Amino acid sequence: MNTKIIQKATSRGKITLPGQWRKKFPTNQYLVEVEEDLLKIKPFEVDTAGQLEEQVKVLNCVNRFEGLAIKGRKFAKKRGIKMDDVLKDD
Repeated sequence: MNTKIIQKATSRGKITLPGQWRKKFPTNQYLVEVEEDLLKIKPFEVDTAGQLEEQVKVLNCVNRFEGLAIKGRKFAKKRGIKMDDVLKDD
């Protein structure tokens, strides 16, 4: 399904994803990326612990620099991941 719609944002910057789109993905979390003049919204899915750690790093950076998405530390804590292990230099 390739569907495009014009979606109005609220005064607080919120948009609503259509129900049929949300039903297509088994998640309520999305990764939001900005690439030049393009805004990408992707379902947030995790397959392995390594991917989880990498995505927590991304989310933590997004929060730190742009204030978007969920708090990386809270996300990791709920899943039993120690942020010291995730944020250490490889």
